[in-house]
Amino acid sequence: MTSIHDAAVRDFLGSDPALIGQLGYLGADGRPLILPVWYRLADDHLQFVTQLSTLKIKALQRDPRVVIAVATQTEPYRYVQVQGEAKVETDSSGVRATLIDITARYLGADRAEAYVDEHHSAPGEVIVRVNPVRVHAAL
Repeated sequence: MTSIHDAAVRDFLGSDPALIGQLGYLGADGRPLILPVWYRLADDHLQFVTQLSTLKIKALQRDPRVVIAVATQTEPYRYVQVQGEAKVETDSSGVRATLIDITARYLGADRAEAYVDEHHSAPGEVIVRVNPVRVHAAL
């Protein structure tokens, strides 16, 4: 087991080009669910943005235990798995800036703002903060 503060973990999670995270959480009936997320590494946690009205948010509010796995798709296969607790931040003042920053990681800074304006113009988005409990890595 390692830490979110480990330099190799931070380099991998902040890699360029950015890797897609796979968010695992528990659905309403207790089944594990996985879906891709764009994320960013903050000081001591991961963040992603989503709509407050989604089933995913309802599930995270019911049971905040999550995992985000980030892996390479080619050899040498490497990964980081962040097991943690999700916290939905209801203050929407930083959502747009966070979303632009995350989008820039995946599409480039030159395309980020236009993409956010086109695809994320509806109100109701929130930042989800994943606070690590355990970090496993094969780097």
